[in-house]
Formats: sequence, structure tokens, C-alpha cells
Amino acid sequence: MDISGMNIVSIDDNTSNLLIIEAYAQVLGLHVESFSSPILALDRLKKSPCDMLITDYMMPEMNGIELVKAFREEDKQTPIVMVTAVG
Repeated sequence: MDISGMNIVSIDDNTSNLLIIEAYAQVLGLHVESFSSPILALDRLKKSPCDMLITDYMMPEMNGIELVKAFREEDKQTPIVMVTAVG
């Protein structure tokens, strides 16, 4: 499976985590659009699909579970990766 060129949306309220995901994606030849706001990310996802969604679990505006539920109302196929860091 060739993953190069995949369009990924990454959502995390921590900018450092977004930068880490972007760096790994660049090495793999993936295109990542990053959002610190899940609300803004959902708005973007309603306008244009992505190949994969990566989201944080703990965010202030809307947590990852709420985000996934809202995303799945529109898109039932796109793979989702949920990440979290505690401590």
C-alpha cells in the first residue's frame, strides 16, 4: 500500500504535538493540515474530505470522542487515529 501523498487532518490543542506529527508525516511524504481547534477542523472536514484523521483525546473546546462522533455523522469510512498524552 502506497501511503505517500495522503491528505491527513491533525487536531491537537498542543502546538508541539502538531509539529511532531507534521515532522513524521513529512518524512513519509504525507500532507498534513493541522488545527488547534476541533471546531475549525470539523468545519474544514465538512467542506473537503481527508484520507485520515488524527486527533487528540483531551482538548478544551471539544474532546476527541465528541469530535469523532460529529465527524462520523458525515463520514463513516475515513480512518481515525486518536492520540493522548497524560503527565
